[in-house]
Amino acid sequence: TNFITNFITNYIFFIQINSF
Repeated sequence: TNFITNFITNYIFFIQINSF
């Protein structure tokens, strides 16, 4: 599994929640 890709996805998801 690509940990970096998962971390970036989780980071973007976190930004989306904060944006809302």
